[in-house]
Amino acid sequence: MKKIFPVIILMLGFVLNISAQKHSLNYRIKQDFSPANDIVGIKFDSKGAMWVATSYGLYKKEQNEWLLSGAANIYMQSFFIDKHDKIWTALWGGGVHASVDGKKWESIKAAAPSGSANVVTADNKGEIWVGDFSAGVLRSGKDGWVNYKAGNVALGDNSILAILPDNKNRMWFGSYHGLSLFDGKLWRLYNKANSKLPDNNVYALLADDKGDIWIGTCNGLARLSGNTWIVYNVENSGLSSDLILSLGVDAKGNIWAGTNKGINVFDGKNWKTFNVKNSALIDDRIQAITAYKNAIYLGTSKGITVFN
Repeated sequence: MKKIFPVIILMLGFVLNISAQKHSLNYRIKQDFSPANDIVGIKFDSKGAMWVATSYGLYKKEQNEWLLSGAANIYMQSFFIDKHDKIWTALWGGGVHASVDGKKWESIKAAAPSGSANVVTADNKGEIWVGDFSAGVLRSGKDGWVNYKAGNVALGDNSILAILPDNKNRMWFGSYHGLSLFDGKLWRLYNKANSKLPDNNVYALLADDKGDIWIGTCNGLARLSGNTWIVYNVENSGLSSDLILSLGVDAKGNIWAGTNKGINVFDGKNWKTFNVKNSALIDDRIQAITAYKNAIYLGTSKGITVFN
């Protein structure tokens, strides 16, 4: 029995490891060290194809291959696929580009006056919104692009880091100097001076199925439910870091908060943290979170991890 016992332990460990691996999968765009593995965005088109934005360009996954869409060595900040499968990209040093097929690209110069765009998305009506590097917010319209700037409206500053449309047709904007709300008529600015926002640097925004707004900052995570603020940080919750880089919500309503020290999952009561030490996570810096069907896709600085 003494000789058999270690074998049983080894086999049990092997079975447990295989079982754990069934629930996760890792992808690398390039197998060697490459900026193509620095993931900043993950989206799926209407046909279920996965598109990935990186520090080296935009890639589309086709079977077991990653195909570069457009030019290489382009530093992407974010991208968006609209309801017509048109792809919109926000580029550092390149402004905004759009493509209907991922092959021919059009430069939308009016959408990024500074020449660099941080974020691009669409509202519930399908209008495109762009967060510029230094020229505020741009919105597509019938008569061209409308430009909102700090000083004219209640934006914290003109460098927009995050944009979120909520289920009330309102728009939220994160900047280096606070969180802004636009209801279609009026603007309002939230910051540390007039609210419980834990920090004025707002990096990520999320609306959950209850209509609550989640705000990721460099000093904790805030939840705005109506007029009630709840702040989560390392000291009062299960967060692994106060630096919140990305946010997502899964099919069960769990909140996923990406940090520089792993991914944190909140079910409304309890927190769980997954990192490279206790899971198959490919890297601890979580820069993008996308829920698709029954899986969560995590974009890191070293590739993609999928949790089922």
